[in-house]
Amino acid sequence: EYHPHFNRVVELSKLGKAAEAMRYLKSDEVETAEGNEIDAIENMQIYLLANSKKNYDLNTATAATTGRIVIGLAIAVSLLAAIMAFIITRSIESPLRSVLDALLKHQESAKEKSRLVEAIANGNLSQEVTIAEPLDIPADKLSKDETGLLLSAVVGMSTVQSALDKSFARMTETLRHNHEQETLYREQEAIRDWFRSGQNQLNTILRGDKSIWELTQRTLTFLTEYIGAKVGVFYLYNEADLTLRVASSYAIPLSRLKSERIQPSEEGLAGQAALMRKMICVKSAPPGYLSINSGIGEAEPVNIVVQPLMYNSALFGILEIGSFKIFSDNDLEFLKLSTEGIAIALSVNMSRQHLNELSRADSGSE
Repeated sequence: EYHPHFNRVVELSKLGKAAEAMRYLKSDEVETAEGNEIDAIENMQIYLLANSKKNYDLNTATAATTGRIVIGLAIAVSLLAAIMAFIITRSIESPLRSVLDALLKHQESAKEKSRLVEAIANGNLSQEVTIAEPLDIPADKLSKDETGLLLSAVVGMSTVQSALDKSFARMTETLRHNHEQETLYREQEAIRDWFRSGQNQLNTILRGDKSIWELTQRTLTFLTEYIGAKVGVFYLYNEADLTLRVASSYAIPLSRLKSERIQPSEEGLAGQAALMRKMICVKSAPPGYLSINSGIGEAEPVNIVVQPLMYNSALFGILEIGSFKIFSDNDLEFLKLSTEGIAIALSVNMSRQHLNELSRADSGSE
């Protein structure tokens, strides 16, 4: 009565209809079938216990009566009767004990599955399904009487229960896998949205006619805050004298910088990054390097990243950003993706300024 419902739940799960499978598991029809199954098992247990005791008492009384009669005839016959009574008693008690043990295990298993179904229905997919082992009794050990038939029925029931447990385990694993995949997809989609939103906001900042200070200051402020950093310096590269000049800073006064103009060399992270033309990430900043200023004091950054701003193999500037936390792979990837757009914006801005200077020069000569 319960098995067809369970098969339907398994099929729905295989088809990816986890929500529909959950609703069907909670339906009155399925709960009624499950309750009927447990009631039937409990009734069978009560019946078997009652009849086992009755048969045991009856056979014991028969054996005792037979023994007393035989004792009156002869000692040898009395001994033989006692042995026969013992064999008969064991032949009935042993199968019934096996049946009783099997039913008790089946009852506990049914209760466990009921609790497991309830947990899964409430969204707890971490539960593990215990698969009951079917009874293995050789056919030649089963008698042809009612006790043997009963034991055969219990063996068949245990086989069905084991198959049901395996199906339930597969269904639970499928639901768990689908849930993990859904969670992973949501996390990846959140990361993609974070990248898209950041790029869109940065592109808005880079567009328009701005002064070089406004462009660098707004860009540095946005990048520093977006990746959760606390301090930053924006250097512009002057191709004429091959120097890096501080254009703007974040959370650090310009007076605290060692120099507002540095040479691309192996001295200093900014100069080294300009020389190597690649990102440098330092997880343990030197003491006193880019101290973070706030209204309540100073602190040393834990992680520093230096990113050259390149476009068409040309260097336009350097971003130097520090943070209390270790930059994640997504933080560093976002900085790399932003590099070319910032370099292009700087190139356009510098070209616009150059044209303006030429126009003013031409106007002055006229």
